[in-house]
Amino acid sequence: MRWRCPSAIDAACSTYAFTLVVTCAASGEHSVLLLSARLYETLLGGVLGLVASSFFFPLRALPGLATRLIDRKNTMSYFILVTILMFLAPAACVAFAVIAHHAALDWALALRWFAFWIVGARLGSAGLRQMLNPTFTARHILGIEGGEALILVRELGFANTAFGAIGILSLWWPAWAASAAFAGAVFLGLAGVNHAMQPHRNARENFAMLTDLAGALVLAACVCGAASMS
Repeated sequence: MRWRCPSAIDAACSTYAFTLVVTCAASGEHSVLLLSARLYETLLGGVLGLVASSFFFPLRALPGLATRLIDRKNTMSYFILVTILMFLAPAACVAFAVIAHHAALDWALALRWFAFWIVGARLGSAGLRQMLNPTFTARHILGIEGGEALILVRELGFANTAFGAIGILSLWWPAWAASAAFAGAVFLGLAGVNHAMQPHRNARENFAMLTDLAGALVLAACVCGAASMS
């Protein structure tokens, strides 16, 4: 059985479920019991959806034009999801904290939310995808055909998942935010430079290069700005 690439519906459902947990934390609800219940609901829904799509309603490969149209939709879904996770969602959380809770608009607030979303949500979700579906990263982003690179992509997924875990937990342990952001800035910066050195890049790799470099600059600015406040 082969893993299929997540569609726009998959991305929307997972983003909605994940955002339920984030909005609880952003609105000041830090009950471990409530947040654990939300995480359990998200995990249970994901497992049921995965089982249903894999065993009961498997998607079959479509030939020709239909396959290209699906690939184009998946590309647009990838662009939109990455843009939301890396830039729109953290900016929205910062604005919500300032407007709704009258938080001070400073580098510490920016560091908290950009570390959570860029390192936690973005790198964490990329790591899970690379572990479960390494073919997507190898073929559609890096342009590598064949199965030789899949084990390396999976190991990259382990590293991204580790980064993501630190970034997510920094929302509850703010002292971790600077370390998560610094490590994320180094990783994304090096990844962006590596993409830039490739002579033949497809649209997805160009997008990955630009967002990696932009994310690295944002995280570095947050770390330096927060350090200057202390």
